[in-house]
Amino acid sequence: MKYAKSLLFLLQVLFLASCSSDIEKKALCITEESTNQTIIHGSTNLEHTSYINLIVNGSANFQHIQVEKQLQVNGSLQASDCIFKKVQVNGSFELEDSNVSELVQVNGLAEFQDCQLHKVELASAEVTFDDCQIYTIHIKKINNSSNDSQTVVLDDTVIQGNVTFESGTGKIVLEGSSKIVGKIIGGTIISK
Repeated sequence: MKYAKSLLFLLQVLFLASCSSDIEKKALCITEESTNQTIIHGSTNLEHTSYINLIVNGSANFQHIQVEKQLQVNGSLQASDCIFKKVQVNGSFELEDSNVSELVQVNGLAEFQDCQLHKVELASAEVTFDDCQIYTIHIKKINNSSNDSQTVVLDDTVIQGNVTFESGTGKIVLEGSSKIVGKIIGGTIISK
């Protein structure tokens, strides 16, 4: 019996070790799938596939991924050429050449480049938007920060609606042809 338990443990360790290496196409690292939801436990690289709902518990790299309803990543996420409806990232987030049609929520540092975004909610000390089209941005107050100031950097980015800082001490850096059509609530503009 001891031998069987030891062998089973060794097989589990070997399987988990193989999951941390670069996996192409679709991750198989302890994946739970149901009709409408896929859950991946562990770091993963995903390319050229689609999901209805996707949860990743670990860091992730995506290329050409589509999530029809809800994406949640508990870890860092780097993604390019993706289409999402709703995104929640608890960790750092880099998004490039992508579209989020409803809501982006990030708890961590964030960078967006060449993206179409509707509503963005962030709990972050700094976020950068480069060549993006956004409807509205809401920056949540960070309670554990020694520096109460939060910064939004806009480079060749247009925001159609409002930019709101809960802290009341937000800073917006405007670069290139960036503009905000709506109001700035709780922040000030710094032009460069």
